[in-house]
Amino acid sequence: MEGAPYRWDGPFPEYVLQIRPGALSPDFKRYAILWMGRPALATAYNMKGAFNDVVLSLSPEAKTGDVIASLDDLLDWYGDWFIQPQGSNVPPFLE
Repeated sequence: MEGAPYRWDGPFPEYVLQIRPGALSPDFKRYAILWMGRPALATAYNMKGAFNDVVLSLSPEAKTGDVIASLDDLLDWYGDWFIQPQGSNVPPFLE
């Protein structure tokens, strides 16, 4: 969309259901889906200018473990949860 103020990064609305975990059908009385613009959501959670995800590309000679250790030290003050290499689907705290 030319000139659109926002970019949608989430799942497409037709694939989002208000459903309780383990249920087979939607529960319209207890669950709802709310759509908010990014500026309003950032203000509500005091996260203007913040970010949740970082994706990096490493040079072939870079050592993944060293980069993860450096990033972990750098982001520790901000409360990073975990850093994982691509292809690792299970976060370390669940292993």
